[in-house]
Amino acid sequence: MNSSFKIGPWLVEPELNRLTNKREAHALEPRVMRLLVVLAETPNELVGKDDIIAIVWQGLSVTDESLSQAISKLRKLLGDNPDTPIYIETIRKKGYRLLTAVEPVDTNNSTKNAPIRSIAIGALLVLVGVFYWASQRSSEQPKNTDFLVSQPLTNAAGRERDPAISPDGSFLVYSKTSGNQGLNIYLHGIGRGTADRQLTERDLNFAPVVMPENDAVIFMRLQNTQCSVILLSLIDGAERVVGDCIGSNFPDTTVSSDGSWIAFGARSPEQAEHAIYILDPTNGQRSQLTTPPPGIWGDYDPVFSEDGGTLYFARSVSEAMQDVYKIDVGSGVETRLTFDGRNIMGVARMNGATIFASNRDGRYGMWSLNDKTSSLDRMAISQSGIINPTVSRNGSRLTYEVVNRVVVLQSYTGDDATPRDLLQFNAEILHPATSGDRIAFSSNRSGFFEIWGADETGDGLRRLTDFRSGFTAHPRFSPSGDRIAFDARPNGSAQIYIMHRNGSNLAAVSAPDINRYAPTWLPDGNGLVYAKETDGTLELWALDLATQQEKQLTKSGGYFGYLTDDGTLLHVRPNTSGIWQLTAGEQEPKLMLEGLDFSDWGNWYVANGAINYFHRRTRSVKSFALTAKTDSIQSLVDGFVPTADPAVAFNKDGTLALIGIRKALESDIEYVDIGPPQPR
Repeated sequence: MNSSFKIGPWLVEPELNRLTNKREAHALEPRVMRLLVVLAETPNELVGKDDIIAIVWQGLSVTDESLSQAISKLRKLLGDNPDTPIYIETIRKKGYRLLTAVEPVDTNNSTKNAPIRSIAIGALLVLVGVFYWASQRSSEQPKNTDFLVSQPLTNAAGRERDPAISPDGSFLVYSKTSGNQGLNIYLHGIGRGTADRQLTERDLNFAPVVMPENDAVIFMRLQNTQCSVILLSLIDGAERVVGDCIGSNFPDTTVSSDGSWIAFGARSPEQAEHAIYILDPTNGQRSQLTTPPPGIWGDYDPVFSEDGGTLYFARSVSEAMQDVYKIDVGSGVETRLTFDGRNIMGVARMNGATIFASNRDGRYGMWSLNDKTSSLDRMAISQSGIINPTVSRNGSRLTYEVVNRVVVLQSYTGDDATPRDLLQFNAEILHPATSGDRIAFSSNRSGFFEIWGADETGDGLRRLTDFRSGFTAHPRFSPSGDRIAFDARPNGSAQIYIMHRNGSNLAAVSAPDINRYAPTWLPDGNGLVYAKETDGTLELWALDLATQQEKQLTKSGGYFGYLTDDGTLLHVRPNTSGIWQLTAGEQEPKLMLEGLDFSDWGNWYVANGAINYFHRRTRSVKSFALTAKTDSIQSLVDGFVPTADPAVAFNKDGTLALIGIRKALESDIEYVDIGPPQPR
């Protein structure tokens, strides 16, 4: 059953791993979708536990507990109560049955007269791989049709992150939150059947990597504000500080094949851009290896080559625009390996190829870049939503995170500022905007990040763009509310677009010659302000829509801003906290407001003589009076607001209107066997 069908108000789309109704949309894990399909094959009939496990887990040896957890996830998505079920009934000690009638739906949304036919177990197993891959709308399909079967390593509640497999592939280390004990490092023996071993018990510990001889682990520890690189013996548990890791927004570590060098990403106080550093574990000496160009976000996700002479990494020009690079550790010569600026979430090395996690064709998967042929292919892995790869040095196993998130768009209305859940997705909701009677935001609920729109109640939800490429983001309504400006990357570079608020009359208003980001409207609605790459950094420019003439506004860095009626530019500078003021006729800006973290660069608005902004340290929305220079709390925010991407929208009067809250972020670690062990 790979065609769509309905159960109650829910539309089930197996090919897209998607479950939707009028108000909600969920991206299902492939295994959970397979479970739903199995039950829907024979509605109102018992399906035995053994039959379900054989189909859903594809012959893997799993316990009834694994099935119970999958049923629990499915019930949660459907809003079903196991005590008074509407959809899924438990037949004690036997299995489960679907209580709801199944209504076939064809691709034209017309109802079929023929009943759903049962599919043999063998045919359904063949379809397992098709469910995910049929949803990929790119010409870059995997050339290998033999799917690597993803197998679970961890399945505890919460997020298990930073996986790193041992050089011999026999065990895994990772980090996870441990109650009140902070973030700690754990060891999981693959195939041993023993409980995971907790290696640390205090502070925040993350980004582990196993040393070449399988006898020690290197990781980062954050204690108060001090970041240290720690070497922990797996033999006696002894710890030793081997160096200072400065500070990192996205911590990551790697070790050379002989253990003589440790590399990690960090941002030093003297440099705005994130760079890769190498550390000698014998004496703690640290030096900067990469030199990212000024004005970009920087370098992340380092991994050494098999011989340790080359380091591979991701260079981020801006949000969701990364490419893979390599650098010769001895000479410092850099080489760019990819050229299309797509989102990358982790880099690893595997048998003469660089692999990386990317959503370059709509959903996060693993890609392989061959050293000799430079061919780029998607790896045929029977799992989606995978990030942060790591490969055993003997080339036998690949591990990664499988991420699931629940994000809610909340609406704030009325004097009491009590939030109301407007929309809930198992996908990101970023960059919300409002015109008063309409809302818009960026989401990857259909695979690629696109602009979505709805009315102020969340009804009438529809996708407004269909680029199916890169990252489409930062919508802003015009002052009249009838148009939306945003940026998109259909060909790699970021361009500014305008469309009617219903998605019609789409037009690019900037050339694809250079990156332009995050537009806001001029007060009269006749122009835009946006960030543009200028002489190696980002500056703010204004565009007159009638004449198509651009005017440079800043000369000392500009990332996002609003131009007021009197010509004053209030703006955020690259990698710098605070909101800055540039008065008309002046050359240098002055710091106006210190309270905005750079991670919240887009979470603010100017209205009624005040800057209204999200204050992360107090989890509140504050109002800063421009004349009196006083701060006051407007609303408290109950929930986690993602960093780096704007998640807060304001009404025209400056009051809080919308906020995207991440209710849950869970990830498990899984692996695939990729080949026989290679000699070291």
